[in-house]
Amino acid sequence: MLVLSATEGVGLLLLVPLLQLVGVDAHQGPLNRVVEMFSAAFLTVGIRPTLGIVLGVYVAAIGAQGLLERRQAGLTNIIQHEFVTTLRTRLYRAIVGAKWTEFARVRASD
Repeated sequence: MLVLSATEGVGLLLLVPLLQLVGVDAHQGPLNRVVEMFSAAFLTVGIRPTLGIVLGVYVAAIGAQGLLERRQAGLTNIIQHEFVTTLRTRLYRAIVGAKWTEFARVRASD
């Protein structure tokens, strides 16, 4: 959940700097550091940033976020199911283990 929360804005954060690498001028001063970081990453890998590569990186990032969301939804369902199963089992054991003769003697007002 923490990783998913950290990547919520990744799509918006990546799109403008990646497009600036290709040559689309977005006039985004604060994002220049992010553009420089991606430019250095592409130089390190030895890839020249083209529109196809930049859009591929963007789609991969968004796809990874989608996979994280799917995994988180699946884990949430598993946790909820196990929690409900545990509560049902405890209730069943409490009902089965109750001393019904003593329970029957107690008045409803008590």
